[in-house]
Amino acid sequence: MHSDYKVIRLAIETEIDGYRYFNSAAERAIHDRARETWMSLAADEIDHMKILQAQLHELGRPDLDDEESEEPKDKAVIAPTSAVPDQVNMDDDLAALQIGLEVEARTRDFYARAAAETKSSTMQATYKRLAAMEDGHYRLVDETYRFLADPRGWDFDQVRPIQDGG
Repeated sequence: MHSDYKVIRLAIETEIDGYRYFNSAAERAIHDRARETWMSLAADEIDHMKILQAQLHELGRPDLDDEESEEPKDKAVIAPTSAVPDQVNMDDDLAALQIGLEVEARTRDFYARAAAETKSSTMQATYKRLAAMEDGHYRLVDETYRFLADPRGWDFDQVRPIQDGG
């Protein structure tokens, strides 16, 4: 992985892409539950950007424009929402949520790799925290997907009946 500065730059780009994707999905969502999920995720992306911006300041690099990346980015790995095909039907909540699952998994894995590869204990803690947040997002999107795909089955999964053997 790159220096922490470069990782943070890529992470901020990823969070910006996520914010845009989630806002777009919220605007086009058909089901209220999907819209609420997307709006929640978009708000969280702003929080992630603030965490990352604070780390830039800690590194003594308060902005993103003072150095260009020397290496081309693999958008599907680094900024996953940029890799979302234009032909995805964003008017279909389940299709948008499926893409959201992929985005959250990739972003979680990106932060987990960054945590494993950094030499800074402070950055490792930050990356682990962000990976855990992205994992929480994954679970939220998955729960929303399962609910919309099968509301009756989802309800059963959430409240399992108590079996009485007596």
